[in-house]
Amino acid sequence: LVGLLDIFVGVIFVGNLGVTAASIPVIFALWCLAVGIIQVVTAYQMSKLGASWKWTSVAGILGILFAFLILAYPSIGAFTLTALMGLYVILYGVVEIIEYFYFRKISA
Repeated sequence: LVGLLDIFVGVIFVGNLGVTAASIPVIFALWCLAVGIIQVVTAYQMSKLGASWKWTSVAGILGILFAFLILAYPSIGAFTLTALMGLYVILYGVVEIIEYFYFRKISA
């Protein structure tokens, strides 16, 4: 589902370059919000199955918070988006690495 969303957002970006440049913070925030919600829902479904869900939930909440932060300050422009995206990607990467080792430990 996230892969389809990524393709859809990419097509929008490439198909409307002028509009995208002006509205990229909002578009990106909506993408982060959608991915975050999907991850929170997935974490909930995982918890019902008895699987570990905490790190997936953390990643989803992080995405939702990041989206609202961008939506709150879209006029600051590319600098803020770049800095916030860098922070998000770093934090998301850390969470994903922790999640990987956690699941690896469980399955071993």
